[in-house]
Amino acid sequence: MDKALAMIRGVALAVPLALALGMTAMITAGPANAETVEECQAAIAAVGSELNDVVFLGQGPDEQKIRDKLDEASFKLNQAKFDDAIQKLEDARQKIEQLRDAPKPKIADATPDDGNDDIQDVLDAIDAAIACIDALALQSM
Repeated sequence: MDKALAMIRGVALAVPLALALGMTAMITAGPANAETVEECQAAIAAVGSELNDVVFLGQGPDEQKIRDKLDEASFKLNQAKFDDAIQKLEDARQKIEQLRDAPKPKIADATPDDGNDDIQDVLDAIDAAIACIDALALQSM
């Protein structure tokens, strides 16, 4: 009987201690993926770098319009207007998809034989920038 009582006491002490240690670990760990404005600016800049790997076909200001959207997103991000920054990136995404999916595509991979879809890389970079800004917006709430 003494063993059973000792075991119950041990469990009664161990459970609160384990809970306290677990809570301490959660509090001190902090957010796993804290984003900063600088990191999100770098993500927007990465979109511009990826854009260098595609070719705009035909006449028109399409590339400049997309780059202007990236500049506007960067500007809105610096103003902490996260929704506006995301909208500018989504506008750029929409324009790229429109150019890619046109009956006669107006955008192409600069190096189509390398096995890499450069247009998709641009879209993925836009998604990464949007995710960064989303995370930053959540942190600031």
